Amino acid sequence: MHCINGSLEKKRYVSFKHLLFSIGLIHENLGNCSQALSAYEQTIEVYQHILPTNHSNLAAFHNNIDNVYFKMGQRANILTIVV
Repeated sequence: MHCINGSLEKKRYVSFKHLLFSIGLIHENLGNCSQALSAYEQTIEVYQHILPTNHSNLAAFHNNIDNVYFKMGQRANILTIVV
């Protein structure tokens, strides 16, 4: 039963993550950068509960945050990734 509950919990996180990302994307497209940042940061928090820290999806969401900072002219806040 624990395995089933764990699977359901993961599905809830994934659905919630998609909702948060969509909200962030809408805000970003409307120019509401601070609301977009908040939604994207919450998306990352949800992802961190279900994915390893080096997962490519986390990098993609950090890129979304960097794009918003770029649009805001806050280049100093952009994450530097060393590969």
